Amino acid sequence: MSASASKYRVAVVVDRTFGQRLTSLARRLHVWICATAENRFAAESSWANQPTYSLESGVTTFDVRDSDSAETMLINVLPEVDLHHGEYSHVPPWQALEVYGVAVTASIRDGLARYGVSEFVDTPDGFVCRRELASR
Repeated sequence: MSASASKYRVAVVVDRTFGQRLTSLARRLHVWICATAENRFAAESSWANQPTYSLESGVTTFDVRDSDSAETMLINVLPEVDLHHGEYSHVPPWQALEVYGVAVTASIRDGLARYGVSEFVDTPDGFVCRRELASR
């Protein structure tokens, strides 16, 4: 399956030092980013420049512990991402996730399989995963 511009994408950033790279990403799609000091500063800057909340673009931060691995952060935030961008909150629901800051692991594959994800493509900064949605 190839990525299509019409497919609804969301980004999840578990890179603790993603920082100012957030600005351009958040203009293109909605980003969930781990709330480290550097990332929170970048998120606050994004909110100041785009004060209206949108599910299509913008930023949501999520809390993490210093001891959380990138893998743990991603697995733990998936239910919230799906709640806000899944079938009960967005039409169409998310079909692809762009993940920054971690490579695919067996635990990540298992965690995402619960949401119907069946395709993973490695990227220089992480991976993109996709799911097919039933036609309605």
